[in-house]
Amino acid sequence: MKPHEKIKIIYGLLGLNAKTFAESINFKGQTVSRMVQVEGKPSYEFLESMFKKYPEISKDWLFHEVGKPITTLSEKEIEDFKRVNEPFQFYGDDSENEKHNEVIRRIETLERQVRFLEIAVLSSSK
Repeated sequence: MKPHEKIKIIYGLLGLNAKTFAESINFKGQTVSRMVQVEGKPSYEFLESMFKKYPEISKDWLFHEVGKPITTLSEKEIEDFKRVNEPFQFYGDDSENEKHNEVIRRIETLERQVRFLEIAVLSSSK
């Protein structure tokens, strides 16, 4: 799993969005949003601030995917989060994530094409 995916899971499990998570560790909201959108890697300062504010975040999970992302959460709470937040795959292999991402990209492309056609039809009927 890529670092930006793990950060997204962490702030989700903490019940935060990208903006509130970033602000809680004294970063601009855009920092986390941009990291997640462009598949960026967190800086040392970012990680230091995150672990200082949230000591319950597991370094073992973040760096090695060992154990739970948030040490204070039960397995049931993590499983509930995973179920609610599909399509994230916590422990799945990257090939499954890539397949899922490709399907999402194709759906988004089809949605854009449909919107374009709808606009074309509406414009031609005027």
